Amino acid sequence: MGSGKTWKHFICFGAPRRAKRLAIGAAVVIVILISAQVVDMFRSNRQMASLDEPAERSSHFWPVYGSDADLDNTKEQEMIEHEEIKNHLYEVKQGSEVGDGVEDPDTDQPNENGDDGNSDNSDDNDNSDNNDDNSGGDSDGILIKYKLGLEHKAPEEAEHNAALDKFLQKVLTVLITSKPKTGFELMKRSKKQKSDTSFNLYPRQYGKNGVVNIAAHDNRPGVPVLSEDFLGQCLTMSSQVFQDLQTSHFYVTKWLPDKYPENVYKGDGVVMVGGGRYSWFVLLAVENLRSTGSKLPVEVLIPSEDEYESYLCDKLLPKLDAKCVVLTQRLPFLKKFSSIIGGYQYKSLALLSSSFERVLLLDADNLAVENPDSLFDSEPFDSYGMILWPDYWKRVTHPDFYKLAGFKIGDKRVRNGPDDLSPPELYVSGFENPKTDLPLHDREGTMPDLTTESGQIMVNKRNHMRSLLLSLYYNLYGPHQFYPLFSQGTNGEGDKETFLAAATYYGESVYRVNKICDSLGYWMDDPHKFVGVGMIQHDPVVDYKNSKDYRKYVEQKLSEFKDENPNWKKLTPQLWKSINEDSENNFNSYMDRNQRPRFYHCNFPKLDPVDMHKYNKLVDDNGKEERLYTSNELDFDFEKKQWVIMRKYFCDGDLELKYFTDAGVRTTDYCQFIDDRITFLEAN
Repeated sequence: MGSGKTWKHFICFGAPRRAKRLAIGAAVVIVILISAQVVDMFRSNRQMASLDEPAERSSHFWPVYGSDADLDNTKEQEMIEHEEIKNHLYEVKQGSEVGDGVEDPDTDQPNENGDDGNSDNSDDNDNSDNNDDNSGGDSDGILIKYKLGLEHKAPEEAEHNAALDKFLQKVLTVLITSKPKTGFELMKRSKKQKSDTSFNLYPRQYGKNGVVNIAAHDNRPGVPVLSEDFLGQCLTMSSQVFQDLQTSHFYVTKWLPDKYPENVYKGDGVVMVGGGRYSWFVLLAVENLRSTGSKLPVEVLIPSEDEYESYLCDKLLPKLDAKCVVLTQRLPFLKKFSSIIGGYQYKSLALLSSSFERVLLLDADNLAVENPDSLFDSEPFDSYGMILWPDYWKRVTHPDFYKLAGFKIGDKRVRNGPDDLSPPELYVSGFENPKTDLPLHDREGTMPDLTTESGQIMVNKRNHMRSLLLSLYYNLYGPHQFYPLFSQGTNGEGDKETFLAAATYYGESVYRVNKICDSLGYWMDDPHKFVGVGMIQHDPVVDYKNSKDYRKYVEQKLSEFKDENPNWKKLTPQLWKSINEDSENNFNSYMDRNQRPRFYHCNFPKLDPVDMHKYNKLVDDNGKEERLYTSNELDFDFEKKQWVIMRKYFCDGDLELKYFTDAGVRTTDYCQFIDDRITFLEAN
């Protein structure tokens, strides 16, 4: 043993029998100690997740055991027997206290990129906003958090679904029992956001490649290949965090149910998240939705009774065939977990708690510009059951995420960035080193490019329930654990990658819209630059047809090339170059064909006249008033339409939303400002 060999070497290479017996005995003692450690870990987390005693478990959801203790013991035993976890548990035991002394930072840790990417309009650029405002605050400090008055008390949930409540209560028990012990410090915090001191947090440290933001269209010389080797040298991940998350992830994926009770969901509909500042945006969004001719029912998730808006929910939304759903009334058990449920989890909870089986989730500041109803009964939704739309950025997910989660990543290249339609033989030479020469996210088993813009999500719960439950886990432990791994500090770090990550883990089908999102905004004259204010997302039905047509086109080109060139394998780079340089028939040009906008994500600035007036957000850097939305793809004046809706609600009498009234804002005071803006838009 003094030679530095491990006890495994001691046993395997001719040690005396007595020494072998001693080593085996020591190994048994270690396993017993490890078992006790794991049992203690899960009992501790189980106490944290304690709930009212659930009704008798149905084997439809859970294996049947004699008692809760039997269930825990069986889980713990299976954890110990899992080979990868077992191999690390002793190291975890030794290192579990390493992070105890990590100080909770008191100051914001700046983004190494220098900003949060707002100018690029990523859907999650307002993440600090999103995490705070749903609890009634305002990131700009204009409006104070309101308090619940008796006149605002929410009515009792008339359609409380006991089966759904019980089901999701069991789910949350699994998630809390699997709580990690470690994580990363927040990279950038809002004024209200604090690090979670229940975790042993490690400072975010970066390797030689640092934080890397690469736009989808950026193919300039010198842009690095985002290979496994390259991405592994961005965020530094300690062995303690890796092993902790590996254990947690294994546990949660082992015990999350794969089915849900019958009849808890039915029909199609739209869900949005309101509350606080977002209640105004929801009203604007529902007005826009109805103006497209949509007949889909709408549920507006209100996070808590404190945020219930009687004027909005009882008077305004019912006229638009929309209703408020108070989350803590539909799922009463969540009241016990108010301290751990916040903005990042509301999107997942909105999907899971809505009554619809097939649902379109829209961010409150994401406005439909065409009727979405037909999407539910068209391809690709019929075949795939989930549709996601792209962000501007190439994917930089850390290789260690795939390792700790148990993804099976192959060496084979199966796509060329977002293009998974062109045959790989066109661009694969066969001589590439998978770890250094191939983009990690072009390899089989990984999440594909591009990153996701989650301002709109379509999902059929019947065949994607596991993905939704796992995404809730990723969001519950997002800011300190999984968001840093998914995005490595890049623009828009937040919940946006959790849905694709979960679906990819389970192998559940996802249609990713290939048409790259376009930017909303205007051009300044001096200096000549584009100022982005939002994002345009396009029609998945048109995209699906274009994708089929492009696949057919490129396969035909390859077939003809093979027939004409006996040595075609040596010449495929020439063919591939000619396809990409054909501006009318390459991948991106095919995806542009006959496209039309479906959604305008108006996220910077948001369409709040109080905020825009106070901070003079309608003028450029030179003080010149500008039309913010200059896209001419619609057959109506989108921007004018929004101000006409504002006038309807602001000037027909005071708009009684607590977001305004608690700040002493009289909406009728803004009528002249609104009228002046409409006059400007009509003239420009």
